[in-house]
Amino acid sequence: MLVRLMTLIAAFLAAHPAQAETAQAGRSPHVKAQMAAETLAFAPGKRTFIAFRFDIAEKWHMYWRGQNDSGMPPQIDLTLPDGFKASPAQWPAPKRHTLPGGLLDYVYYTSLTVLVPIDVAMSVKAGGEATISARVEWMVCDEVCVLEEAEFRLTLPVRDASPSVEINPANAKIFAEARAKLPRPLPRDNPPVKIEWSGADVAIEARGAAMLTFYPDEDGVEVLSALTAATAKAPRLAFKVKPGAEKRLTGIIEVQREGVSSAETYVVDLAPKAGAKDRIDP
Repeated sequence: MLVRLMTLIAAFLAAHPAQAETAQAGRSPHVKAQMAAETLAFAPGKRTFIAFRFDIAEKWHMYWRGQNDSGMPPQIDLTLPDGFKASPAQWPAPKRHTLPGGLLDYVYYTSLTVLVPIDVAMSVKAGGEATISARVEWMVCDEVCVLEEAEFRLTLPVRDASPSVEINPANAKIFAEARAKLPRPLPRDNPPVKIEWSGADVAIEARGAAMLTFYPDEDGVEVLSALTAATAKAPRLAFKVKPGAEKRLTGIIEVQREGVSSAETYVVDLAPKAGAKDRIDP
């Protein structure tokens, strides 16, 4: 069993003083953290994205916001100017990480990038600057676990933009790579995955799949015996959820197909239906 070593480490690196701060970085012994803006400015009535990228030391791992038995995902606490609103963060699919004693966590190795959408109200006036502050805490583990933290301040000008705000080329690679790893919405028309949920029973099927894995979200209904039941080397996966819970089935389904190196990942978000099947058919 892992020994929990709680150590707080703060690390800050100032951005270039002669320019608007479009990225900041913090470094700890195990993680290099960075906050970056996708655009060169904020604009009234427009959406931009903020990225939190974590480069993880070899052999160490960080956690997804799933139903972990032991780990804690990064906590991002934003301080926003008036008229700014953050939407739920967007996460890539994790990997399963098993521990002695039958424990299961959902983790990231090497790197993790979390995207946060930021909407700017039309009432925000152009012409000045706006600053978004963030306090980020995360757990990183190998043979021991360490709690680390960093604080960031990101300042951009506020400009009128039509039809869009200019993308920051210095940060474009961060956002392109992050979006390529995001799970896609599961379409209603001709979806590649079929999901049936009846009572405590969930069945997931993907034609032609060599392996299916379900990653349950921390806010969703509890998946029972996920260590053994939530993955299968087959085109069909069946598991049970906690009965009677008034929660949605939320998470990510990963589809690995024969002869294909990269897996497909899809967002799952289904509401419970008493006495009936909640079903998505291909």
